[in-house]
Amino acid sequence: MKLKKDKCCCGGTKKTPCVCMIEGNQCSASSPKCPCYALIDKQKSIKKMVGVI
Repeated sequence: MKLKKDKCCCGGTKKTPCVCMIEGNQCSASSPKCPCYALIDKQKSIKKMVGVI
């Protein structure tokens, strides 16, 4: 698979690429967010909703 970027804001690498690296997206934490920042936001909201025992 050919990557359009070598690294990403989410920590993606050539060994473990993310969507932004494959598609060549510019990372953006503000709207419209790139797929990586959108996923990071979803993960943060899920952590707040789930209780740890």
